[in-house]
Amino acid sequence: MGMRRWLPSLLLVIMLVVFRLVGSSLELPNFSPLPAFVLCSLIVLRGTQQWMLPTIAWLLSNPLMNAVQGSPLFGCSDASVLLGMLAGAVVVPWAQQKTSFLRTQVAVVAAAVLFYFVTNTVSFFTMPEFYAFEFHGFVQAQWTGPAGMLPTWIFLRNLVAANMIFTSVFVLAIPSFSLYYLRPRTEVV
Repeated sequence: MGMRRWLPSLLLVIMLVVFRLVGSSLELPNFSPLPAFVLCSLIVLRGTQQWMLPTIAWLLSNPLMNAVQGSPLFGCSDASVLLGMLAGAVVVPWAQQKTSFLRTQVAVVAAAVLFYFVTNTVSFFTMPEFYAFEFHGFVQAQWTGPAGMLPTWIFLRNLVAANMIFTSVFVLAIPSFSLYYLRPRTEVV
């Protein structure tokens, strides 16, 4: 019975990893279901699944995604991403107060903006080869990005779009998902 209870979750994690890898290989920057999944898990689930599912999905997909992109399996950018995810998680208590579709969408947009701001601020402070340590460099980190690369606002646009789309998908799935995980267990004697 225990494995059957975790099977849908494991299948979901596998699908998230595959989608993240496909998106990475198609060069869709920041268009991933993972941030929305993390936030929806924190808002809806309880117990170990609340943290374990998104953590497993990230730990499986991130090194693989980095390998596809030719980056180190684990690097400084991973610490920046974790810090950004923690910053985005500050909206979770607000979203849990009165769960609704609109409130969840506002929460994931706010989380995306916080994630974007934190990760780009970390980039500003840790990448002097790209950004001058002055106000103009900070603005460049937040909006245009390094010269010769995609503007960073594209990452924000894709992150907000992905969060809203995938959160909608998860919210549509939540009634069956949450009923399965949040219903009281009946012990078989």
